[in-house]
Parts: sequence; C-alpha cells; structure tokens
Amino acid sequence: MKVKKNSFTIRIIFFHFLLGSLVFYFLLHPLLMVGFAAQNKQLTTAELWDNVTTQIVNAFSFQMLPMTYVFLLVGGLIGIISGIYWVNILRQKEIVKKQNKLLVNDARALIKEGENNLVEFKSSFRYDYKLRTTNNDLELVIAKTIAGFLNAEGGKLVIGVDDEGKILGLKKDFATLRQKNADGFERRFFDLITTSFGNNYCKKCSIRFYKIDNQEISIIHVEPSTKPVYIEHQNRTLFFVRAGNATRNLTVKEAVQYIEERN
Repeated sequence: MKVKKNSFTIRIIFFHFLLGSLVFYFLLHPLLMVGFAAQNKQLTTAELWDNVTTQIVNAFSFQMLPMTYVFLLVGGLIGIISGIYWVNILRQKEIVKKQNKLLVNDARALIKEGENNLVEFKSSFRYDYKLRTTNNDLELVIAKTIAGFLNAEGGKLVIGVDDEGKILGLKKDFATLRQKNADGFERRFFDLITTSFGNNYCKKCSIRFYKIDNQEISIIHVEPSTKPVYIEHQNRTLFFVRAGNATRNLTVKEAVQYIEERN
C-alpha cells in the first residue's frame, strides 16, 4: 500500500514537472521573445504579425538553446513545487475522509448501544411527527435534556433518531427553519442555549452532523457544568438532572440536596 502511494506521489509530481516545463518552453518562452522584440517599436499590423512569427521561430532555434534550458528548468522547478502542493492537498483530503468515516462508524456504534445516562435520542428538534407540523414546545424538551446533562456528568444528545434507534434524519427539522440546512439548525440550537441558560453555556456544547443511511443526524456533546443550571418556564424555576436513561425534574428539596452532594 505504501509503495502504491509513493508511486502515485511520484507520478503526480512528475506530471506537474513535465507540464511546467512544457508551458514555460512552448508558451512563456516565445511570448517573452515577442514582447521584448516589440518593445518600444511602432509597428503596423502586418509588421507586428511578421515580428511575432519570426520571434516564435527564433525561440525554438538552435541559437536559443541555452535560453531553452533555462525555461525548461525554471518551468520544471515550478511544476515540482506545484506537484508537491497538490500531493499535500490530496493527502489532507484523504485524512479528512478517513476521519469522517471513523466518526460515522463511532456514531453508528453510539446509536446501536442505545440510550443510557450519557446518551439520549430525540426524533426531532422542532418538527412534531405526531402533529405533522412545527412544534416549538419540542425545543423546551431539548433544553431540558441539555440542562439534565449539564447538571450531571455531561453526555451526548442525538437528534434525528427515535427511541428505538431508527434513523429519521433532520430533513423535516430543516424544513421548519429559515435557513433550511445544517448551518440553520446549528444557529437555531445555539440560540436556544443562549435564551435558555445564557451565552456562557454555548461553550459547553458542541454539535456535529453525520450522514448515516443517506439521512443526516446531529450529535450534540454536552460538558458537565460546575454550577447548577436552571430553566425558567411559566414563572417557575426548574432544575433537571440526568438519571439513568431519562431526564428528571427535581423538586426544590431534591435539587438542594443534589447540589450539596455534588459539591
């Protein structure tokens, strides 16, 4: 495999070397000859054409052989630099491709293991599959889950997957957004974090998108918070915590006790 890669690299660099040499010799060389010859001369159209023809012929004559070597060498060196640069780009693309494949495999494994105290599945972010329309109340459900992770050990929220691990995707969620793609989804998610907990908690969350079975899903990694995180809802202050594979709303007494024991 390594021999094949090295052979491929050599072929690319040689191709660029050859291309650079040919371009400099057959294109740049005669053009420079024509340019220098026509400099500071007042020529008619016919004289200019004759001059161009003459200089192009001279550019490939035996007398210009030393100059030919210079152009071939310079063109070849530039071609080698271009080839090395191109090889590096291809290598970076290959690395990114392999990393994405590994990440997708990790996402598949995560979904296969099912929900637990560190993993929660949600079918959607804003689209209600039962009502078959946008339901902004679902965002509150997402916020509660995030709060539960923040107040516990952190975790991963998988959106676009139902409780049984079936891939539903984010297409219907995207359709509910002004910007109907992953960027719009991510922007809406962090708007939710900011309005629910404050801008400081955005750094506690990171979101990635994965394409599995031709369906795009998102996995949100939530870091644990060192301070209690509350949600204000309908004139009530709510405290959620992750317990097993569910998110619980603790009473005031339970919340105080939990925070004391955690600290």
